[in-house]
Amino acid sequence: MNTDVELPRAPALLIRPLPSTMVTGAEPIRFGGRPRLPAELAWPTGANDEHLHFVAEIDLARLPRLHDNIEAPEFPDTGTIFVFLPLYGDGCYGNDLATVLYTDSDVGQVPGRPPPDDLRDLRDRCCRHIHTDGTTDDGRLIVPQSAETIPFFSQRAINQLAVNMAAAAGQDVNPWKTAHRSHQQEIARVQQSVRPMLKPPAPVDGAEDLTKNIPTSFPKHNPTFAPHHLDWEFIFDWAKEFYRLCYCLAMDDLRAMESQFMLERTLRKLKEKRKAHNKIGFGKGERPFFRTFEKPIGVAKPFDDQAERWLSLARFKTGWPADHMLDAFVQMLVEIQANYDETDAEGYNVGPRIRMIDNRIGGHERHAGNTLVMAIDAFKLANVNAAKRNTTRFDAMPQSQRWDARVIAADTPEASDDNFRFTSGTMPWQMFGLGYEMQSAVSEHAGDVLLLQLGDGGGLPIQFGPSVVVQIWMNPRDLVHARFDKAMMTLEMD
Repeated sequence: MNTDVELPRAPALLIRPLPSTMVTGAEPIRFGGRPRLPAELAWPTGANDEHLHFVAEIDLARLPRLHDNIEAPEFPDTGTIFVFLPLYGDGCYGNDLATVLYTDSDVGQVPGRPPPDDLRDLRDRCCRHIHTDGTTDDGRLIVPQSAETIPFFSQRAINQLAVNMAAAAGQDVNPWKTAHRSHQQEIARVQQSVRPMLKPPAPVDGAEDLTKNIPTSFPKHNPTFAPHHLDWEFIFDWAKEFYRLCYCLAMDDLRAMESQFMLERTLRKLKEKRKAHNKIGFGKGERPFFRTFEKPIGVAKPFDDQAERWLSLARFKTGWPADHMLDAFVQMLVEIQANYDETDAEGYNVGPRIRMIDNRIGGHERHAGNTLVMAIDAFKLANVNAAKRNTTRFDAMPQSQRWDARVIAADTPEASDDNFRFTSGTMPWQMFGLGYEMQSAVSEHAGDVLLLQLGDGGGLPIQFGPSVVVQIWMNPRDLVHARFDKAMMTLEMD
């Protein structure tokens, strides 16, 4: 790596996949689906005459050619290129494996070509870099989606391992670090300047604002919690588990007081009540008529009384609570958290505020923190169940909607759900400009044009990983004269 050279900037095109709701029809790139190959172009094959997988179709006439008065590399004014790769298993892990086809005819009215019958299934478990939800046609094609291109200035972004090795050899790596940091900042600036992704509406207006008031102890121990998890079933699960733990705590306290009058009879009654309580299921049994008024018990009441009321309220409700109900539930959690630090006039921690303990065990010395621990444990159980429900609901959606949700999450600063998470890193999917230097390909192709870079950008089902970059290069003369059959592919990893 030569660190004594000037570090230039070069105009490039950042590739941004779009959900179907944002597609205008003028996008220059179509990923996946059935390629609109003219009859004269055969579906290409690679090693062992095995058919390659279709990746992208790029309309050259729609690509921007000028950015801040700086021209992009010269390329044909019209025509379409088709990019194919051997994506099955480890087929793409090598060099010169990509095939780029070109036609100067209009493909707008050409019907999509069905995949060959013997094309490998991308859903196979050995195909580790294809998202299982991102395929069609029996797993042989990538899910179709359009992408826009956003002009930006790329700088020489370089693998940190290479920087460390150069520094260990005594070279000055500060210019490279500066260029790398500028490259990251430029990508962030570009992403912030474009139209935002159309996030799906929240299940309840203001739900995210209300759940922000949940005490930090609860999400701290449940990092996968998301606002849309807090539906009526979540409240039911929380209330049932918290109430069950109240029984358990009360019985444990009673067992420690063997001399208490009628101890055996009291324990037996508590066990019977807990057993009956455990049989309660969501939406099952007879509707209670005396506990279903749309008004939760105030937070000044014992917490087990509140949990019992929430259990009755939530038992036969579906969907998400109204704002005032959600606010009341959150305020109860706030009160439980506050009770943990509350002390009496003499500086001792107050009791757990659990009626079945306070009424039966006078002078008990259980720390109020037990209540908080039980509330957090119940919250964790409810969150696990909510995540399973959310996955089931998501899986039941049509594939197009599921993939749109993933694309939106990939290009949104905060993912709408933990199941839909991609990364936008320093080696994005891009055309032209200066590529990401993983090992030596960028230096070796310094005189060539970066036709396409497949890196760690999000929103596409092809995810090579944070340590792999695929780049397709063209000699400038070959690019001008549309000799795309001379395209050169490199794959590097650290």
